[in-house]
Amino acid sequence: MKIRCMIANKEDFWVAISLEFGLSAQANSESEAKCKLHEQIKEYIDEAINEDKAFQNKLLNRKGPTSWFILYYYTLLKTSIMHKNGNIIFSENTHDYLSHA
Repeated sequence: MKIRCMIANKEDFWVAISLEFGLSAQANSESEAKCKLHEQIKEYIDEAINEDKAFQNKLLNRKGPTSWFILYYYTLLKTSIMHKNGNIIFSENTHDYLSHA
């Protein structure tokens, strides 16, 4: 399972979001925001699998707000046309997280 993510610079800080789980993280640098989101995703999946078994399916299929998807696909389209903008799209691979469950 790939987790679609995006990061954007918001004036004095960076915001990273996960479309699949509706998680977000902010930090002073791009790499720090990515690391924070990566840790949140890892903890979220671990908790869903190991602690909230009754709601596991619901938690693992949760999605972020529609506005995030619109921004994600707009940025993806814009990037493919212009090859440059302020938002960066990246993916997290859940294989690493799920293999420990």
